[in-house]
Amino acid sequence: MTWLEQHRLSERYASDAEVAKLRGEQAQFRELYAIAAQHEESALAAIPSDKTRTYGIIAVSAVALSFKAAEYTSAKTLAYRCLASQRLPDSASRQIEEMLQSIAKEQANIHLEDAQMLVSLKGGAILHGGAPLDLIVDKSQKMRSLIYRATEYLKKLPHRRRGGPRKEVTDAFRTWIFQAEPGSYQFTVAVQKNRQLEMALFANDDLDPKQIIEQLSHILQSCSESPFEGLSSLVPEDDYRTSFLKLARDLTPTSNGTEFRQLDIHTASVQRPISLNRNSRYAINEAISANIELASDEEEVEIGGTLRALHLDDDWIRVVQDDEQNVRINRAGDEVDDRIGPMVNHKVIVRAAKAGGSLRFLDIELDE
Repeated sequence: MTWLEQHRLSERYASDAEVAKLRGEQAQFRELYAIAAQHEESALAAIPSDKTRTYGIIAVSAVALSFKAAEYTSAKTLAYRCLASQRLPDSASRQIEEMLQSIAKEQANIHLEDAQMLVSLKGGAILHGGAPLDLIVDKSQKMRSLIYRATEYLKKLPHRRRGGPRKEVTDAFRTWIFQAEPGSYQFTVAVQKNRQLEMALFANDDLDPKQIIEQLSHILQSCSESPFEGLSSLVPEDDYRTSFLKLARDLTPTSNGTEFRQLDIHTASVQRPISLNRNSRYAINEAISANIELASDEEEVEIGGTLRALHLDDDWIRVVQDDEQNVRINRAGDEVDDRIGPMVNHKVIVRAAKAGGSLRFLDIELDE
């Protein structure tokens, strides 16, 4: 077999391993990673001597796969052999040296709770193993917001409209992001509980990172498949339900779908992937609209432009349209900070109720 054929086999086994890991199939995912590592090492051995960059990429992948298979001795042996080969580009050498540090930490038993979500973006501008940085930053921030919202909901805390989550929450549960094996573009978000903190909010508390991920998985599944009845049963509180709906909608592609066309989430608690696409966005929008009421003298309008300013305590936002017209929309104070804050200086579409010369805020979305 050629090195490319071996590499493709490795990718296939690594992708299966990711899914097995999320399902909690410990023995199987280690075995699948080990097989993927063997194929990647075979690919490495078959790479022509003049393909330095390719050698570096496959070397990093082979070491990473052995590490994920928990075959730490094999991973270290291969890492040192690659470093000694003098065939590695500088960037690959740095990555392998960093992995050697990770192996040392793992062998010292420094690891995270097994509470993770594998997020995969497909279509549009997404490449094999690559994606626009601003898109990934936005989606990872939204996942972080959802994790903390789910934590607050499980703790029965009052619905938060202003500012970020309480320090007790962020100190007790830390969110992480990890690179996953390339398929389209994938990353893993994880939750780690700080067991050394003794805070009043979490004193003698048995809330577990797995519970947070499980709850969020069911919420996102309901947003995707049944944003009306399903989510209403799961989250009966109107304010929390609206926030979950809007944050889930922020994970979906817009109608244009030029940046990406689908976002899938794999978790151990949900058998099939949670898929968020344009159809999901339409359904979620309908669920959000069902809670919006217009007065008899109002008509609904859409305002497109750049969100330039907001003062939620004073109940207004300002949007500058393409023709430089500055539009003020009032009664925006019910929108939550962790959604609208990141939208400043970005193109948005605002839904508003118009009565005479006054505009009342209804909803806001990013405009791709």
